Amino acid sequence: MQCWNCGFENIPGMHACSRCSSALELADVAIEPPRRTAHRAGATALTRLVNRVRAAAESGWNAAERSAQQVRFIPNAADRSVTLAWCVLPGLGHLRAGLRFAGTLFLGLWLLFLLLMVASLATEWSWMCLAAMIAVHGLSITTLWAMALANYSLLKRALCGLLIYALLVLWVYMPLRWLCLRILVPLPTTTLMSCDAFSSGDGLLAYGPWLRPKTFERGALVAYHIGASTGEVVVRRGIGLDRVIGVAGDRVTMANGKLCVNGLPPKRNLAPLGYVPPTSSLDIQLADQQYCILPTRLRIDNAQGHTALAEVYRRVALVEHDDIIGRVFFRLRPWSHFGWTK
Repeated sequence: MQCWNCGFENIPGMHACSRCSSALELADVAIEPPRRTAHRAGATALTRLVNRVRAAAESGWNAAERSAQQVRFIPNAADRSVTLAWCVLPGLGHLRAGLRFAGTLFLGLWLLFLLLMVASLATEWSWMCLAAMIAVHGLSITTLWAMALANYSLLKRALCGLLIYALLVLWVYMPLRWLCLRILVPLPTTTLMSCDAFSSGDGLLAYGPWLRPKTFERGALVAYHIGASTGEVVVRRGIGLDRVIGVAGDRVTMANGKLCVNGLPPKRNLAPLGYVPPTSSLDIQLADQQYCILPTRLRIDNAQGHTALAEVYRRVALVEHDDIIGRVFFRLRPWSHFGWTK
């Protein structure tokens, strides 16, 4: 009996081929192919997804290579300088040169890190996002200028890249940061001498010096520079956060643990945010451009005697107008308390 698979002549009466072990009777041959199992279906879908991602990555890489090669076709040095001037925003220079893929990529990444920086204000992540923005900006400029430096040595090209990053930091981002801090100041409570009304993970937003009013009213929640010392007590300098309880012309006193402003106890919304430790005596008469802010938490490195503590509280509580950074008006974190401060 001849095998239908390999053609070998087998002895009559055998059910399987002696050479390839194929079934010799047609009834034993499976006509319908086996159905695909769920495992094989999942593997096939994963393979297709991987192939699509690989094809997209290869397409993007080829487009980036074509964009990089087109840089050499920018006509002359003057035109390259104009194109470079467009890089005030990363990607605009590439778009002007007709490099749409590279320009869209750089501009999109820069805007993404900008949004992340705004969302993470008053945290350490905002600095990382700012560093990423500078890196994307510098990379966009160096890719445009790379072909002009192709004939220079590797050391000169590296120094040119460092110079570009340094100029971006000194001429663009540091002035922008200084300008933004004149208007709005993010305040992480981890760096504040704050009270228990705010936890250490909170993030606050205050008006900057340019938006500072001529006078502050009683009850205003402000951030201010704090720090004082006597021979016996040293208060660590930093940024305080509390309410203004006295303005020019007011008299603030504390006797037997009782705080009074102009002879009357302050209302709850005009009092300090938290508990103020009592002192033996406190008497402050406020002059023009002076405010009284009693901090509810002080970092005292050394203290000897109640008299010295009362004196240092008097010095710390007396705040000049220029020492106030601005009024705290918004709470960024936690998200459950996101909104205006009261």
